[in-house]
Amino acid sequence: MFDFLKSKDILKKETEVHKVGEELFKQISAARDILNNDNFNERINSMFSAGYMLGFITPKLTYLFEDKKLKRKYLERILSGIFPSSGVKFFDAKLEAHKLGKSLIENQNSNLKPEHLNKVAEDIKNYELGFDSGKNEIFAWEADANYTPHLLLDYLNTKVSQLPI
Repeated sequence: MFDFLKSKDILKKETEVHKVGEELFKQISAARDILNNDNFNERINSMFSAGYMLGFITPKLTYLFEDKKLKRKYLERILSGIFPSSGVKFFDAKLEAHKLGKSLIENQNSNLKPEHLNKVAEDIKNYELGFDSGKNEIFAWEADANYTPHLLLDYLNTKVSQLPI
């Protein structure tokens, strides 16, 4: 609405933002159509998935916008488009869990049992692997128009996280 008030530059950038959201949605909806609800919900709510989405979105927004508020605005737009009622909360919760987990691991005085620390370390590893996978895919997609991002879809379908590119 009111696109006629926006500059051509902003309209072009919004088109790029829309493409990123559309590509993520394509991978997620393809997996949702294949998997049963329990498997899909577990995998889409994983640290890998959250990391992947952030890794896929952030480099593009950083390239398009210098202003932090604009980056956040378009991040929220993408996440709300994919997960209308919970996208932003999901992202914020996973990002906070990652930060808290890193803090717990770095703090050797943690009162957590070793098995809990191992789980936290695994979650951090999965988030960072997801982030790197998403980042590598957005760069590969930007460099080659024939490249089709697929690592989130692969993970959602198999629960195997890998970083082949």
